[in-house]
Parts: sequence; C-alpha cells; structure tokens
Amino acid sequence: MDAQIIRNNENLLNAIFQSVPVGLLIKNKDHVIERVNDTYLEWYDLERDTVIGARSEFLMHFREDNDATLMNAQEDEVLRTGKKQSRRVQRAKFGSDESRYVEITKFPIFDVDGSSVGIGSVSFDITEQVLAQRKITSALEAARYANNAKSEFLATMSHEFRTPLNAILGFSGLLQAEALGPLGADKYKEYVNDIFISGKHMLTLVNDALDITAIEAGKREIIKEPIDLRLLFEECVDQLAPSLQAKSTDLTIELPDDLQPLNADRRAVVQIMLNLLSNAIKFTPEFGKITIKVLARDGELEISVIDNGQGIPSDKIDLVSEPFAKTETNPHITQNGSGLGLSIVKSLAGLHNGRFEIESSLGVGTKVNVIFPTD
Repeated sequence: MDAQIIRNNENLLNAIFQSVPVGLLIKNKDHVIERVNDTYLEWYDLERDTVIGARSEFLMHFREDNDATLMNAQEDEVLRTGKKQSRRVQRAKFGSDESRYVEITKFPIFDVDGSSVGIGSVSFDITEQVLAQRKITSALEAARYANNAKSEFLATMSHEFRTPLNAILGFSGLLQAEALGPLGADKYKEYVNDIFISGKHMLTLVNDALDITAIEAGKREIIKEPIDLRLLFEECVDQLAPSLQAKSTDLTIELPDDLQPLNADRRAVVQIMLNLLSNAIKFTPEFGKITIKVLARDGELEISVIDNGQGIPSDKIDLVSEPFAKTETNPHITQNGSGLGLSIVKSLAGLHNGRFEIESSLGVGTKVNVIFPTD
C-alpha cells in the first residue's frame, strides 16, 4: 500500500480517536497507558505527558481509594477471558468535586496471531441519564404516594358518609311507609320521597368510591366460580326493570346455544353488568333499544352491551373509562352518576386479566365489550 495512503488513514483514525465525545484509553498488558484521547484529558483535567506511561492508580482522578484496584482486576479478567467487561463508577470531573457517573467498557486488543496484547477502554459520561432516571423514579414515587393518599382520603370520607346516610335512608323509609302515622300534607310525602331518592343516590356514589379505591389498593379479592350467564343477565335486568319501564326501553339478550359457564367472580360480573346496563339506559332515549350479546371465540368470551343512544364523541372515547369522567354531548343536560361506573368495569375486567373496549358513533349508539379469558 502507498505510504501516503497509510499516513492518511492513520491521520484519519487519530482524528477520530482524539475527537469522539467519549474517553478513550489504550493500555498494555501491564496496565500502563500507551494512548489517551483529548476527551479523557479534558474530563479529568490531566496533561498528556502525565498520563502516557503511567498506571491508573498513580493518577489522581479516581473518586474512591480502591477504584484503580478494581479496574486493574477487571482488566486482568478481560485479558484472561478475551471478553469485554463493563461497570459504572462515580468520578470527580474537570478537576472539581462535582460527582459524575461514568460507564466504562474494557475490551481486549489482539495481535495478528489472536493473542491479547493490551486493553482498550471506552468511557461514557452517563450523568444526565442517571439524574433523569432519578427524577423519573422520584416523580413516580411522588405520584404513587399522592394516589395512595387520594385513595385513603376517599375511603375514609366514604366510610364517614355511610353512617349518616344509613340513618337518612332508614328514617326517610319509615316516613315513606308512614309507620308511625300519616304525614299529613301531600307535600310532606313528596319531600320525604325526594330525601330517600337523594340518599340512595348518595349511597351509590359512596359505594362506587369505595369500590374504586379498593381495586386501586389491590384489596378487591377475586373468587372465581362457574357462572350461568343467562341467569345472571336476567337477575340484572330484573333489578333495573323500573328504569327500563320508565323509558319504555326494549332490552333483548342474545346468547349462543352452546354457551358454557363463565369461570369468573360472580359479584364482579354482576357489578360490571349493572354498570354497563345503567349507562346504556341513562344515555338511551325513550323507546330505545339495548342488547346484551355474548360471543365465544379462541379462548375468550366477549360480553357486549349495545345501545342506540346518543353515542360518544370520538375525542372522548378514551376518556370515559377514567375515574369521574363525564362526557355528555349536551352540556345543558345533567346526568346522575359519579363518573366511576366505566372505570370500575375496566378495573374489574383487568382483575380477571380481561379487556375493556368501547365502540361508539355519535347519534348512532355505543357498544361496550368486556372480554374474559376462558383458558
């Protein structure tokens, strides 16, 4: 090869060696430094003449007393095995006490016969990545703490609300029944009925809050058993019969003829269905149609509640399963509810290793799917 070409290649390699933004060292088998790049010298505020021909333990940039000893042992292992080794260290940088994090990789250098003749060292300054990861970890811990505090607050407040609510419901129920005698004016009966209905609504909100906090805290226990879905659906429909009748809603159940029992937590499935059906009734106009449909396929069982109600705007579909989400398309219409129903459904499906999906078209209707694994 032409001598000029060789010199040009050497100059090119040397320029790359000196300019890359990582610390580079080359040592012989006795751990003596034979070559060092500008980045390494700049990092540790060292002079080239001080470094070349020295062993690392005689340089003053090591943070810990045993750092050089550990490094020499690592280099011996590289020479012995012929395999690269990496470790993370803290170092003082730029001649100051500023602590920096450095990832150092040692690799063997072989001669033309394949024998180890030295060690190469590549050092990466990873301080920014380490500090960023610490910030992320700290933020996650703070978020976890805040979430736990929120859950504890909701649970405490919910329990505190329950005691007076039970009294309100109990006494208003007695007044409704006129157990101790006539109330007198018809307005009194109307007021007592309003109190009872409002109390029941409040109790539903409290129970929803308790449910979501229990699920988030991992305290909701799942006890699986074979469930006859037809019977369970019929029980749920019976519970919601007054609401269905009030809006003259047509509800049908479509099940496969060969449907097998679902192995799941019965209480959870009932809660899922009551929430989905209540939502469908709430957002379906009078004389609307609701369908409960089941589809079995490939180790999964899909339960769908389909309505021809007002639908959900496309930009709100991902939000409706978040706690306390409200997505009425008309802001002048107020719907009762805590905004926790679909969040509870999603969480209960997750506890079964299942999935929760929503398909909706504005003005056409909504289909909510809960998919349970059957394997």
